[in-house]
Amino acid sequence: MSAKLFAICYVQACIDCLTQKFTAKDIIAIVRLSEDDLSKIIYLNIKAFVPLNEPNDHYIESFETSDVISVKGKFVSRDNYYTVSATSIKTLEFNFDDMPVLGINTFIIGITNQTIKNNDDNISLEFYVEKKVREKEPSNF
Repeated sequence: MSAKLFAICYVQACIDCLTQKFTAKDIIAIVRLSEDDLSKIIYLNIKAFVPLNEPNDHYIESFETSDVISVKGKFVSRDNYYTVSATSIKTLEFNFDDMPVLGINTFIIGITNQTIKNNDDNISLEFYVEKKVREKEPSNF
């Protein structure tokens, strides 16, 4: 089962690696979880690939360290952070102190082998999703 993610985050660090066909970006980003407590954050390790030969046909905008960005992509939970394969990155006009506290929004995509049940005028489908994402206290890297 894969999960898709949308988050607004602060770019703490970014390393570019140039190849013949694309630029690979390795980004460390921070998502704020609380308006009052700046220590409540989540780290994202974002991977993005920007094609070199396709002018403006991709969804990864230019950004720099200390920018606030919105990220869409697929993610996997790790011990102290989340790995994200970005499909879209947009630069936003915020700084870290002003960026909205949204946490992380996810969409679960999967397959079920259950059939649809008709209950009076309603249609229902029962399935089970196990929670794998959890908030953790920030840690020092």
